[in-house]
Amino acid sequence: MKKEFRLLCALGMATMHTVAMANQSSYQDRQMASSDGRQWVERTVRLSDFEGGDVAVQVRLFKDGKGGSVYRYDDQNEATKLYHQAACEVMNSKARRGETVISGESAVVGWSCEGDSDPAEDSNPASSDMTQPKAGYYVFALATSGSAPIGVNFNSVGTARFQSSLAGKSTGTLSLDNGRCMTSASDEYAGPFTGSYTLQVVCIGVRRGVIPTAASACIPRVCSTNNGSINVY
Repeated sequence: MKKEFRLLCALGMATMHTVAMANQSSYQDRQMASSDGRQWVERTVRLSDFEGGDVAVQVRLFKDGKGGSVYRYDDQNEATKLYHQAACEVMNSKARRGETVISGESAVVGWSCEGDSDPAEDSNPASSDMTQPKAGYYVFALATSGSAPIGVNFNSVGTARFQSSLAGKSTGTLSLDNGRCMTSASDEYAGPFTGSYTLQVVCIGVRRGVIPTAASACIPRVCSTNNGSINVY
């Protein structure tokens, strides 16, 4: 608790100047480039401050060459790194440094968290429609559900937990409104692995009504899926 309090205090101090410059629009983009030819979008977006208000956060996004954008922790400024850490800490996880891919016309920004998976927690069959194939080898996914006002940034969270006795790749994906807002993460392992993803994506509801959500997670030879919904009002 003390660690989280210190992190949130630092976040507030670091983002104070950004809040003063931002307006109330969903987000603002600036095209940026460095002397070595790197190009990216600097996106200023209003996000929850975890205390019932909001702050403006500047996020650096790079094109992935496939129509999506890539968020990397190490590319961000210190204030954004603090925000990413805080967003993960409130869910008992830590900021993931690997690439998070954001795609879809309603997606604003996204990032991911990671942590060690708890086999006892993952044994709950209600968390997934997948039957565990054998002890020590499993994967579960859980999609987001809830409600959000139309035309306003809202954050959705999906989780993936896994353990593999084989080397290979883990992937996790969260999709809203049939792909109009998506985030995904993946990692390669040289040996057996255990872990989890917490995938967060900020979306804008463009029409009223119930939109479907879906989470998926894969490890070598097996995948898990789970569905939910969000009521946009």
